[in-house]
Amino acid sequence: TNEFNDRIQANVEATKKAMRQIFDVVGEIASMDMNGAILAKSHVDEMFKEVEKMNHQVSDSINRMNSINSTVNENVSLAVKALQFEDISGQLIKRIQQDLEQSSAVHQLLEKILDTTSLTSDSEELVAELAELTAQIRSKPAIPSNVQESSPQDSEIDLF
Repeated sequence: TNEFNDRIQANVEATKKAMRQIFDVVGEIASMDMNGAILAKSHVDEMFKEVEKMNHQVSDSINRMNSINSTVNENVSLAVKALQFEDISGQLIKRIQQDLEQSSAVHQLLEKILDTTSLTSDSEELVAELAELTAQIRSKPAIPSNVQESSPQDSEIDLF
């Protein structure tokens, strides 16, 4: 029975030794898996930091684009106002030139009438011509009253 006990004892010791070796192998494998998981987590953390940096860069770019867009909108608005002013000014200058030409014609007719000392058929024709020119001037509408200095709202743009 001693021999049998010794054999059982040897088998138990061999089994314990095998169990320790299995436990050590399992621990090493678990350690390797854990190291891989820690390394993978580290890579994921780095990727998140890079994504966060990119998000900040995109946000900054969008803010700059919004600022540029506002500036462009203001410049376009100023350009449209300048074009409107140019158009209105051009219309007024043309009208003033026409009025000056008519005033010059009236002046010339009046000089001719004054140069004639007596009423003749020529002076009657000049008076008739003067009356016709005066009627034309009176029938012409006045300079539009809607030409005024104003600041249209941003959403109001009147093109001529």
